[in-house]
Amino acid sequence: MDEPRVTLSAAMLGYKCNQKGCCCKGWVIPFNPEGLGRIADALGQEEAQERLGWGLQFVVDDVKGEIEAVHFERVGEDDRCRFLEPQGGCEIHRRFGTEALPDLCVNFPVVAYDTGESVELHYEAVCPSVLDQLAHDPTPYLAVALDRELRPDIAIRARSPRERPQIDLGGLELSWEQLTLIRSRLLDALVDVERPAIEHLSAISYAFDRLRAGRPPADFEVSYGDPVEPFFDFFDACAGVHSGEVLAQMWRPYRRFIWDFDVKDERLGDLAFWLDRWTEPMERWMVDQEPLLRPLLVRFLAHRYFSIFIMVRGELIFAYGSVPHAQALALRVAAALSGALGRPTDLGIMKAALGFSDYIYRGLKLPMSSLPWFTPLSGAPDGRG
Repeated sequence: MDEPRVTLSAAMLGYKCNQKGCCCKGWVIPFNPEGLGRIADALGQEEAQERLGWGLQFVVDDVKGEIEAVHFERVGEDDRCRFLEPQGGCEIHRRFGTEALPDLCVNFPVVAYDTGESVELHYEAVCPSVLDQLAHDPTPYLAVALDRELRPDIAIRARSPRERPQIDLGGLELSWEQLTLIRSRLLDALVDVERPAIEHLSAISYAFDRLRAGRPPADFEVSYGDPVEPFFDFFDACAGVHSGEVLAQMWRPYRRFIWDFDVKDERLGDLAFWLDRWTEPMERWMVDQEPLLRPLLVRFLAHRYFSIFIMVRGELIFAYGSVPHAQALALRVAAALSGALGRPTDLGIMKAALGFSDYIYRGLKLPMSSLPWFTPLSGAPDGRG
């Protein structure tokens, strides 16, 4: 039986790792036992004993009595993987190719899930190379289905897909066909990069609330005639969910993904201050930059709405509800960065803010009841759109 095709956005066909080791240091990397076995087989018995015979921590599932993860002891001041080379590339990848890598190393920044017809791949904007694609590649966000033999580098990311969960929106179960119809209409609207991202997001939020209020999925439509003031109030609430102190603490581990400015700049020590007073630098440093930032912000929306599901702490969930929160937080963080650095919000600052915001909403599994939701038409209590 032939393997299912691989589907991804055309905009991500050109994705390539920047080879700077962003995801290979600064955190405990949990390899699965199969991945460890791949590395050992590639190294051969003698070298594997020398390179893998020390500094391993095994995490055991108490219920099954099985090893579920292996943690390597990290090395150096930056807590790097032992196979991360000084120039930023992976030694195992360089010597033995992608097939020798554990699933975690192959997959990041990709989330793969089985739709029943193909395996879809979605690229997390936490990764700076994804953000570079968003900022500099004008390829439209269209779904592209590939036979696996045509792009082995992409197909290998589809070797361990997750099962797609069922989605319930306002009491209505959405089929895969309905979800992809909604996605196509969202992407059709977001082709227009001349319209401000905030106007797109307002219209999209109204469209989802009409679904919760009972409109049939087949009639899903992004229209631009609704009053924007209620959405602006909601958007401000989304931006202010987290305290500046909490965000500044989470900024520290994310900094390893940023290459567009000096993250060790001593002025960023005041970031928590500006995160709590972000409206002032927004007016001073960001408002006049909106025409420059608009294409990136609209493409970020297209990127996030292409991804029907995202991974949050190991669980695949419906992606669309977090998009307004992520965009709002990104604008707040970008304004705060401009305030701390004392300069206008450029593409580098905005990319860093978008990536950090994506990092927050993929890393924190927040209760629905703790977040603001836009429900002016439906009055739905949870707004899971």
